[in-house]
Parts: sequence; structure tokens; C-alpha cells
Amino acid sequence: MIKICIFIAPIFFSIMNFDAYLKGEKPSMYQLLFSILFIGIWFLYGVYMGKKKADYFLKLCTIYWGTGLLLFAVGYFNSLLIIVVPSALYFAGPLYGLRYLLDMPPDIKFVALSIVLIYILSVMGYIVGRNLKKP
Repeated sequence: MIKICIFIAPIFFSIMNFDAYLKGEKPSMYQLLFSILFIGIWFLYGVYMGKKKADYFLKLCTIYWGTGLLLFAVGYFNSLLIIVVPSALYFAGPLYGLRYLLDMPPDIKFVALSIVLIYILSVMGYIVGRNLKKP
């Protein structure tokens, strides 16, 4: 059930950021909070999986976020909007609220940074979970 929610969550969070993302506008504080919540969910999912010592999580995370980055890059560099738009919305859309803090246009650098950031935080969550001591 958690795995299904984790893969559906980007759609919900992308919808929350969609209006500003679509128009290329600076996101609101509300959208920033949704982006932080999305990051927190992935970090806590990493902690949970680390605590369970689920070694497949690192592979899953790498494939999931790596595929997102690869899809976006292939679509972007080959001008395939049918790939670029959905992959940007799904993988970077949930983090669009971070632009509230960053002075960065919503371009390829933002999408790549979003994917790498969430991947690193997920892995960090896993490492934290692995190192938590049981009471």
C-alpha cells in the first residue's frame, strides 16, 4: 500500500503546483509547503525502508529517479514534448514550490536538480533508518 501511494503522490503534489508551473510563475508559500511535504514523505519513506532493512529500496529509488531523469533528458535533447512534458510534471512538478526559495527558471537545470535532490534525500533517509537503534 505504501509503495502504491509513493508512486501516486507525485501526481497529487504536481497538481498542487500545476498552475504556477504551467505559467512559469513564482510559486506561492502554499506551493512551497507542499513541496517540502513531498520531500518529507520521500525522506520518511527512506527512513522506514532503512529501518526495515529493505535493501531493494536503494535499487528501486535509483531506477525510479534515474528513469525520470533519463526520460526527461532524452525527451528534452530530442525535442520530444510528448516525453518531456509528462516527465517534467511527474518528476519535477511536486518540487516546483522550491522555486519560492530559489531564483532559478523552470528549465532543464531545475528538473535535473529536483530529481537529484529528491533521490539524495531518499537515500539519506534510508541511511538514517538503517542506523537507527532499536529501543
